Amino acid sequence: MMGNTSNRRAFLKKTATTAVLGGGLLASAEPVAASTQTIKIKGTGSYDIFVNDPNATKQDDVEDDDMIDSDPNKSILDGSVSGDADTYDFEGQVTRLFLDGDITVVVSDPNGMNRGGRLDVQGGDGAYYLVQSSESMEEQYDNLESKDAVDSDGQHCDGHLDGLDDTDSYYLDGTIQAVMVETDSGGYDSVRIDHNL
Repeated sequence: MMGNTSNRRAFLKKTATTAVLGGGLLASAEPVAASTQTIKIKGTGSYDIFVNDPNATKQDDVEDDDMIDSDPNKSILDGSVSGDADTYDFEGQVTRLFLDGDITVVVSDPNGMNRGGRLDVQGGDGAYYLVQSSESMEEQYDNLESKDAVDSDGQHCDGHLDGLDDTDSYYLDGTIQAVMVETDSGGYDSVRIDHNL
């Protein structure tokens, strides 16, 4: 299970270049100026990632059995990674994630700005999560346990989940830059992340 300082520092270092970009991982459901951005999913596990672009596309590193389900308002990136990386191009923003396994998600060249709102992290019995933001995050809600917190820099929150009934909520200004999740291999729950503006 993640949570040790060296792995956490490695994650933050890998995603640091994204933090200087003015975009968002879990940004507003309303598209801003349309420009192509890239989302990369690395690690081992499965994912369902919702983007508010019905025309998302796979890059060459995505296997044939990883799918994109689209309707007029969104695309759902549905797949798995096993030590490799899957990369997609899209316009708009990421609005929801379901992650199961040891997975890191990073948006490169993000184009959307988050106007702030409640971030809910739920499920994943025994899971660890870390979320990186471009601006400040706050503990405004009364549903955090002692192991869930915003770091002293005010731009990262991390915590552990105890199953479907456990929701950790934070208020944030700015843009979510990256998400990392590690779920318990014996658990059955994926981690769900929603950004409610």
